[in-house]
Amino acid sequence: MTIRAESLMATPTTKRRRLLVLIELIVAVNAIGGAIYGLAGAESVPREWLDGTPFDSYVVPSLILLIAVGGSMTAAAAALVADHRRAPEFSIVAGLILIGWIGVQVLIIVPEGGFSRLQPTMLVAGAIVGALGWQLRQAQPRSVSAGRR
Repeated sequence: MTIRAESLMATPTTKRRRLLVLIELIVAVNAIGGAIYGLAGAESVPREWLDGTPFDSYVVPSLILLIAVGGSMTAAAAALVADHRRAPEFSIVAGLILIGWIGVQVLIIVPEGGFSRLQPTMLVAGAIVGALGWQLRQAQPRSVSAGRR
């Protein structure tokens, strides 16, 4: 089997897709890990951060993190890998969900002292996911090819 050099060259769109899948999977793993930690009791996270919220434990926020953030990022990455015709839109939505999650988190727990360096990092990650999804959407041909779902 011979591999041609040009077959190893990735187009800018292919590079964007690969980067997007990587970021989405990193965020998904982070969200799933955070959710598992929260469901297990989040022992080192102060309960005072929940003061003024409708929650008395980290169970419900952890489930939201797992399903909304972890689920949307996993679905977006899977859609890209499967070359689903709506994959860019999945990524845009996943990015917006992450931005929303961080925004609500900052509004609710930061006044109670709940700031983490992970919050601005994830905010930027959400913006990058959304922006790359938008770029992929703009790069798509306007007519959907027959082979794509």
